[in-house]
Amino acid sequence: MKKLLAAMFVPCLLAGLWSVAAQEKGKPAGAKPQAASATKKQAPARGGAIILPEKPKSSPEDEAVRAAAEALVKAYDARDAKAFAASFTAEGEYVDEKGAVFHGRKAIEDEFAGFFKANPETAIEVQLAGARPIASGVVAADGATRFTRGKGDAPVFGRCHLVCAQEQGKWLVASLHEIEAADEHFSHHEQVQQLEWLVGDWIDEGSDSHVHFSCRWDDGGNYLLRDFAVHVAGQKAITGTQRIGYDPVTGHLKTWIFDSAGGYADGYFHREGDRWMLHTSGVTADGRMASGTSIFTPIDKHRVSWEAVDRVIGGERIADVQKVTIVRKPPSPTAKAK
Repeated sequence: MKKLLAAMFVPCLLAGLWSVAAQEKGKPAGAKPQAASATKKQAPARGGAIILPEKPKSSPEDEAVRAAAEALVKAYDARDAKAFAASFTAEGEYVDEKGAVFHGRKAIEDEFAGFFKANPETAIEVQLAGARPIASGVVAADGATRFTRGKGDAPVFGRCHLVCAQEQGKWLVASLHEIEAADEHFSHHEQVQQLEWLVGDWIDEGSDSHVHFSCRWDDGGNYLLRDFAVHVAGQKAITGTQRIGYDPVTGHLKTWIFDSAGGYADGYFHREGDRWMLHTSGVTADGRMASGTSIFTPIDKHRVSWEAVDRVIGGERIADVQKVTIVRKPPSPTAKAK
């Protein structure tokens, strides 16, 4: 079992039912839904990223660890053992959770070529603590890991220790040591912290509607709270709130949504490769059952693509929403001046 540094970047969480509400608002009774207009396709999402604690400004040590770790992430996502081994120094080492040592790029490549072939659906979540220098040109960081072998399997928790060094002007991994800690569990805050990048103001500008939302932590630090507003034809059509937290019964992140018209929904989501799948179900304000799946794929730290599929309202299948891009709103001139 290899608890390795894999994609952790988590994309935007918009409830698919928001767009349903926007599309339904103002339509005459009996009107049939129209397919959403196509939008320009975005470039393929890049690999995930290692999560470092939010700071006003990353330190050089943080950036060094991030650069080395993201090379591992990209190779792991691609199941590319050769590229994975190339992320290590020539004499680098990988130590698995059982204490087995793989020294040098050739040994690491051989080990992971077999691992990737035997475990094509593994997933890992990693959170690194702030990096620290331990010698000239050498930095270290510790992290918590959550490894899943495949869909439906229970996660295995652990720790990792990462040492990075400069070799030929490039930051590489000198040592990656995994430490098994099966009895250790992430706190609720640590679970939800996967989505901390959502904090701030965002906008989705479609051809027929605009969705604005802002996100913040609750006072206890265990939930993300989001306020949203849907504008159709320049008029505010619907507003609402969303709460995102960790469900200890299922082991998944869960969302609850309430809109100003009286509708509500909830749902769970899971990760597939570089995408997050959010399945929601609920009730519209007029009492119709509604469900759907939203798919979120990161483009960069300021943009994410979103699409909605398998949408049903009152037992009737409605058109999918093709990919749109959600962007982070820039700070206001006043905020910049501060």
